[in-house]
Amino acid sequence: AYATLPVKPVESPPMGPVNVRVTSEGIAFGPEAPVAGQTVHISATVEAEGRAHTHVAVEFWDGDPRQGGQFIGGEMIPMILAGETATARVAWDSTGKGGARDIWVTVASEDTFEDLHHDNRAFARLHLPPPYLQYLPLARKET
Repeated sequence: AYATLPVKPVESPPMGPVNVRVTSEGIAFGPEAPVAGQTVHISATVEAEGRAHTHVAVEFWDGDPRQGGQFIGGEMIPMILAGETATARVAWDSTGKGGARDIWVTVASEDTFEDLHHDNRAFARLHLPPPYLQYLPLARKET
């Protein structure tokens, strides 16, 4: 006679995202309070999720690239190990670019170019006042 033994199915460990990503919090600008016409240094911290990623392309845009944004520049990160981060940087001449600017960053590794996810892009708002505002004297009351 044969006994039927209960079989507990073996569950696979959950597969985490296999992606590179950038967040709005990972985008930074320098100098701290730039004005229009200055060179603005923009950096983005990119995270490799799931496994290591190679040839990570990081692009910086003035405006949403899907809506006609203007390409600022980019950097190729050779490799980011799983769970690690790397930082890409560009210098941007903001001449003639005053006001509120949405600076977008997109990232893709060589194996994610065809499969872009929503978290492969992010933006941060940059306010660039005209340069003359920093030099305006305070109003004085005549006596």
